[in-house]
Amino acid sequence: MRHIQRNQYLNQLIHLNNTPDIKVVTGIRRSGKSMLLQDMEHYVSGVHNVLVIDEIQLCEKFELAINSIYSKGIYDIYITGSNAFCLVQI
Repeated sequence: MRHIQRNQYLNQLIHLNNTPDIKVVTGIRRSGKSMLLQDMEHYVSGVHNVLVIDEIQLCEKFELAINSIYSKGIYDIYITGSNAFCLVQI
């Protein structure tokens, strides 16, 4: 499978790196969300804790876990999901 470099989206994620917001990457299935986050993890400009969760809508009550982790304030959180309806709950 061919890897498509999505520099505009990657630069947007890098710009949001280490901000307190939870970053949500949505899109249709097989659109490259996971690959985009893999590319973003290769970016190194300082060391901090990053939590990446792919296809979060597959986990029941994911919003409770994410909110609990977020409240600790120790992770830069990135999540992906194909189902935007589920992601509204955060």
